Amino acid sequence: MANRMRFVWLLWILLPVAFVVGWPVAQITRYKRVSEPFSRVGAWLYAGGDNMGVPIYGPDGVHTVYFYDQEFGDAQLIQIKENLRQLPKLRTLHLEHTQITDAGIEQLTDLTLAQVTLYGTKVTAKGVERFRKKMPDCKVAWSDE
Repeated sequence: MANRMRFVWLLWILLPVAFVVGWPVAQITRYKRVSEPFSRVGAWLYAGGDNMGVPIYGPDGVHTVYFYDQEFGDAQLIQIKENLRQLPKLRTLHLEHTQITDAGIEQLTDLTLAQVTLYGTKVTAKGVERFRKKMPDCKVAWSDE
């Protein structure tokens, strides 16, 4: 009986500890799996106010993805689009100083975005206009310079 009571008390102590330690480890593991394709193309993920919080919050907390790379273009955006869909709280997408074109931003119209930044891209005024018609609730920051 005494051994059984010790076992019960041990469970009461170890289970919460296992949960407290295990949950962050699981989040970090899941984050690494989901974020790896973004890392390959030089993207930054933001959650909880900064990119340092992403491993803690996991992919479910990511609200912003930042692409800033002269090599990143429409083909890479199409390849990574499924990964963008795995971020349920994604609302902001920065595609600054990339090779994205009008065709590339058309790929974003089925995502739930609140803001897209397109400075230094190959997107035209007509492309932005078409995008705004399809996504009227999405704020677009754009410049053709």
